[in-house]
Amino acid sequence: MFDFFRYDHMNVLDAPIAVLSRDCRVIYRNQAALALSRKFALNNNFIKCFEDGNNQALRCIERGRPVIAKIDLGYGGTHTALLVPDKSPEGTAAILALAPLLEGELCYEPSVATFSPQPFMPGTATLPGGKTLSQLGMVLINSYAALLSSEISVGRENFTLGYACAFLNRLYDRIFSYRPYEASAKCTTECVNMPIGRLSELFPLLACLSVIFTVNAQDRKLEVILHCQNERPVFSFFFIPRNSVKSAEGEVIELFEMFPGRKVELAILSAVSDRLGWDMTVNIFEKTANVELKGRERIPAYFFRSIDKEQNLYVLCPIEEILDFLCRPF
Repeated sequence: MFDFFRYDHMNVLDAPIAVLSRDCRVIYRNQAALALSRKFALNNNFIKCFEDGNNQALRCIERGRPVIAKIDLGYGGTHTALLVPDKSPEGTAAILALAPLLEGELCYEPSVATFSPQPFMPGTATLPGGKTLSQLGMVLINSYAALLSSEISVGRENFTLGYACAFLNRLYDRIFSYRPYEASAKCTTECVNMPIGRLSELFPLLACLSVIFTVNAQDRKLEVILHCQNERPVFSFFFIPRNSVKSAEGEVIELFEMFPGRKVELAILSAVSDRLGWDMTVNIFEKTANVELKGRERIPAYFFRSIDKEQNLYVLCPIEEILDFLCRPF
């Protein structure tokens, strides 16, 4: 029998959360999940809710890695769900989230004494301890929600690496302007016109990584270089991790090794990047971390040219729409 009380803290979340056993029966659900659909009732067989009819909970448990799947709740609608393996003394189960569980001080506003001039963002009434969500917390939660549900939708998808660079710098201006952080993005000239498919889905992933890296940087600084390798687009994040990582010079390590306590969240991001067709690698050179997000799709050579100075590269409307979504208050 599973210990239901170990999941009680999830009841304070507005995001629907459930826990599924190996045979795909609901052994826990929070109030948000039950309010969304009666199919989250305890002991209900959830297999029939997966669109492919397969036991995705068992797949998640056996793989030991997050799984992204579509679920159909009937009148509750179709959703993209994330399943994360959860080990406990009672056995391994799968946590199913329609928006991931984010914990830790990163999501909350610091005390007034620490940052007296900074604006407080409105939060939800059910946050633990009466805490208020910070703007960084909102970006993270909105980004995770967007990654899971593909909520971001713009009327055009002809984005380029140049657009991505503009997006990152505008994001940093919004979320770091009143905090002691520095972040900037630069794009190499020959790659500015490189087209990137499904970039609006990638934007939330870039936002999550940017927040986590900057806040956990020893000097609170992040530099992002957008370039290409072997005709593939690459986002290179450079920062000095606050937690020292023991590794040989140039050795590839796991991302979560630099961020103790955030393994599940980073595993979610890795799963999403894999689904979108991007590979993530981590290297340490002279204490500086280089996290590379590299696209698998090759880009035709004729896109590698200098930008026309007369070209209006940064079409602001789609970028601002996405930023408004990611920074929206609760």
